[in-house]
Amino acid sequence: MKRWFLLFLVLTCVAAACKKDQNPGYKASAISTDTGMISFPAGSATEQIQLLSDGGWYFEGPEWIKAYPSSGYGDCKVEISVEANLGEDGSYSSAREAEVSFRSTRTSCALIITQGGAVTAADFLSMADETTVYWQVSGTVKSVEDWTFGRLTVEDASGTLPVFNFLDSSGRNKHFSEMNVYPGDDVTIYGFKSSENGKSWMYNARVLSIVRKGMDIDPADPVTVSQKAQTIQVKLTGVSSVTATSSASWLVPRQPVSSDGGLTVEVAVSENTVETSRKGLVTFEGGGVKRALTVSQGAFEMPIYMFALSSTSEKVGAESGETVFYISADKEVSYDMTADEGLTLSASSGSGNGTYTVAYTANPYYEPRTLRVTVTSRTVYVSGSKSYVFSIEQQAKERSESNVFAKWYTDEAHMAENATYFGGVPDVLFLTLEAGDGGQYINANEGNGKITYYQVDKSSLSGVTNTDGVILCGRGINGKGGYFKITGGYDGDYWLITVPGKAKVEAGTRVHVAYSSQSSAGGMKLWIVEYLDGDTWIPGMQTKAATRTNFPEMPVESVDYNLMMVDASTYSKVDFTFTLTHDMDEVLIRQRVVVPMNNNGASFLGKTNGGRNSLHENIVVEQVFD
Repeated sequence: MKRWFLLFLVLTCVAAACKKDQNPGYKASAISTDTGMISFPAGSATEQIQLLSDGGWYFEGPEWIKAYPSSGYGDCKVEISVEANLGEDGSYSSAREAEVSFRSTRTSCALIITQGGAVTAADFLSMADETTVYWQVSGTVKSVEDWTFGRLTVEDASGTLPVFNFLDSSGRNKHFSEMNVYPGDDVTIYGFKSSENGKSWMYNARVLSIVRKGMDIDPADPVTVSQKAQTIQVKLTGVSSVTATSSASWLVPRQPVSSDGGLTVEVAVSENTVETSRKGLVTFEGGGVKRALTVSQGAFEMPIYMFALSSTSEKVGAESGETVFYISADKEVSYDMTADEGLTLSASSGSGNGTYTVAYTANPYYEPRTLRVTVTSRTVYVSGSKSYVFSIEQQAKERSESNVFAKWYTDEAHMAENATYFGGVPDVLFLTLEAGDGGQYINANEGNGKITYYQVDKSSLSGVTNTDGVILCGRGINGKGGYFKITGGYDGDYWLITVPGKAKVEAGTRVHVAYSSQSSAGGMKLWIVEYLDGDTWIPGMQTKAATRTNFPEMPVESVDYNLMMVDASTYSKVDFTFTLTHDMDEVLIRQRVVVPMNNNGASFLGKTNGGRNSLHENIVVEQVFD
């Protein structure tokens, strides 16, 4: 009863540190601890308590119990230590108990200390149940029935002792598999006596010591490794053969090899690529015993590497040349580089810091152009963007001399004031001309020429609707918006730019043509731009091949094109220079439909009046002298 009365007097407290700068004086009027009882095993051991005091105090207890510090002032953490419970002959004695106190001249606080003794398995089972005294038993592990909680049987000379639920050093259960206790090991354990339904066992046991029998492993369990991929060398002694298994796919034990009187097993550890730590178990079995190695791997720590360009653009002249750009990057960063047509790179890939040369060709166009080098990191964890663009802004090709054959202004002022419209008046949008005749426009200021749209006969096409009962294709000139347009184009239709020339155009004449074209979403997508040389139409720009399919009136075949309408809001640029090989009375440039496919990607353009194509941006045809 005395024990429980003292427990009733104990007060709960919070952690604090001793005050060293006060004279103890032992005049505290209130002293308390955060526990009223501490239970120790038979061996020497130490526990920590929290003491609260409003003044000076000192410790009082028997010789086998020590307190540190043994006196102080105010709140303090105190370590309570007990000596091993040994008799005069050096063997463990029976359990013992004592009352210690923290005192002042005014008050005191009591604390009960119990210490278990070492007993045989048979003696332990014959005791009454007791949950406040630890009893110590030594023996050999005969079997393990549960590897999670730790249910096993220990045997000594007196008999066998069932043990249920082991606690680790932090007092947690369900961690028995990490304690490396296996059948055949000699162990010293301690715990409480418990029973139920006539069966008794040791409960909430802890391991004091293990003496390995047979196999031993080095390094000792557990092992902690970093998140990187690596190999653990595990040395096994006391066995001639062993089987290694793993509980985790990222832990892979390899075939054991003989080394230094034992065996060595390499355990490959994969890189941890997630931001949480993980744990796995490698079990070694041989010679009738098991050993386990717990591998704890740290969480992935995301690296951040530097990756940047020193500059993002360079201005250069129209002639060919070279320039350099510099990449600033950590050595772990690797990257690929690609360049636009017209550029040649000194390397297509690299890593770390680097200076790279880029050669550029002469600008063949009479307007500025931008060529780009794209640098993309193959390394995931980089600062900023994973991709950068280095732009080379090249000046336009200079015209040393030119002779304008014909030029059409598409701005509102010129079209309204300086234009002559054949077949109608400037404000008429659709010209009622017969099929094949087309609409014409002549600029009287510079040179001489005309632009005509010619259409194939569409009257026999199925699913085609006339817009007005007379024509199948609408043509128009927009003086306010500044463009020439047609609606309802079809395969074989074409724009024709005719330039008579001021005299015969001789072979060897170099001619430059420049303008822009645009289609609405329902307008024609693929065209070919070509010029007439002798009796042959020759593509003016580089061609590509396309296969036209799913068109009811047309065979499946490959066609060439060199002008594609990108979208309904973008001008597609026509800009090329050619040299005539024949004398010509006039210069002829043709933009012809090769596939009646809508600009929006819909297949067959069934109704010829469904979409628009137009010519823009001051159409020019001129002779050039290089």
